[in-house]
Amino acid sequence: MNNKKLLCCLQNMKRRLSTQEVDHIFENFEAFFPNFINQEQRQAIIDHIKGGLREQLSGCEVYPQAIDDLRSSMREMIARAIIPPGESVGILCSQSIGERQTQLTLNSFHSSGLNVSTVTTGVPRFLEVLNATKEPKASINSFLLKNKELTLQQIRQLLGPRLKAVYFSDLYETEQIEFHKSEEPWYEPFEYLYSCDFRFNSHCISYKLRKDVLYEYNISLLDIKRTIENKFDDIYVVVSPLSYAQVDIFLDVSVILEELQQNDRSFTESSLEDNILFQTFLEDIIKPRLDEILICGIPKIKNFYIMKETMQSDIYKIEVEGNNMYELLKNSNIETQSLKTNNMWEVYRMLGVEATRKFLLEELKSIVSSDGTFINPCHLLLLVNIMTFHGQIQSVSRYGVKKETDSVLAKATFEETLDHFSKAAFFAENETIRSVSSSIMCGKRTKIGSGMNDVVVDWKPFHITKID
Repeated sequence: MNNKKLLCCLQNMKRRLSTQEVDHIFENFEAFFPNFINQEQRQAIIDHIKGGLREQLSGCEVYPQAIDDLRSSMREMIARAIIPPGESVGILCSQSIGERQTQLTLNSFHSSGLNVSTVTTGVPRFLEVLNATKEPKASINSFLLKNKELTLQQIRQLLGPRLKAVYFSDLYETEQIEFHKSEEPWYEPFEYLYSCDFRFNSHCISYKLRKDVLYEYNISLLDIKRTIENKFDDIYVVVSPLSYAQVDIFLDVSVILEELQQNDRSFTESSLEDNILFQTFLEDIIKPRLDEILICGIPKIKNFYIMKETMQSDIYKIEVEGNNMYELLKNSNIETQSLKTNNMWEVYRMLGVEATRKFLLEELKSIVSSDGTFINPCHLLLLVNIMTFHGQIQSVSRYGVKKETDSVLAKATFEETLDHFSKAAFFAENETIRSVSSSIMCGKRTKIGSGMNDVVVDWKPFHITKID
């Protein structure tokens, strides 16, 4: 009697499902799905749904007597989820996503005027993803270091000179063009130690450097000299002792002088000082090219920030402002598996279209769920598949997918009717009447629903003989 009561109590209590019970729920699971689907696609769908359901069932508690009801409910929901052939799934997708985007637009008014970064979420980021923007407003890379035991100061010393791009224009505070450079006290020792080639040129651009920047990024004056001279063959760099922090760049103007003497035989080197063309050459060509020389760091990396991975963790994560994933992967101190970026084009160039597809899906999910709302992932998956279907990223606008919406009538039925008709007439565009909008306008059967089927005659049963 006691055993019967115990058994009855156990049947009325929630508990986790055993492996045998989960297998019983999925018994003959393939029969839930119709056979008209392509076999490979059908099997992929079955494996995907089965894996997700098995993971959920293993972690939830149910009543033992409800197992058969659960199996029947799963079969019913799968049958209801199957979309009939020819259904306009694009309309459902656009309605679901458009509803969310409209709410994001309304929510953006609540944060207007606040000094917060709203670019990585909300409407601006949503538009960047849909438009496939190649230069996002806030391009961010994040990664972990291989050595997890480094302190904050050690990380700053390790990555400071190697990450942020420091150009020559960031190093100096004053500049001066001198056509007859006067002697400096360090010229003679420099001549003995390095070279005397600068003595043959009198035209010079002198730069007074910022000592604090040199110290912050651990840049020596000899590093600056080597970097600049490697970029140009006709200039000579003379550096002062660090206490003076001055760089003199001497220019070899012999080629320029020969060009000017071809037009005027009486032109001499002393005349360069008053020549407007030579002064323009220095101001608009030489100085800007010197300013663009990368002294240290990685190109396009504007800054980097060190923060804890989580509030309770002692592991530091580095966020980099700028996008140059290729050069970041070369850094031996970075854990390459942890490197992430929010620039889809960097992912596409480095990892290919499949990685881009996964990135776009995760990015759209994070944007949509930023304030706790939900969109069926099937809608986002359809949008991402359309954007990456042709092997490259294609933008999506209010007119549809770029490079696919070529129908003049389809564009005209949406807005700016007269402008589209005028442009199409001016450029002699053709209309194939294949889109849904153009087919409806012209009274042609659309390729949706029952209209997607065509009657094709099988001529094999007929014996056709050729008549001479």
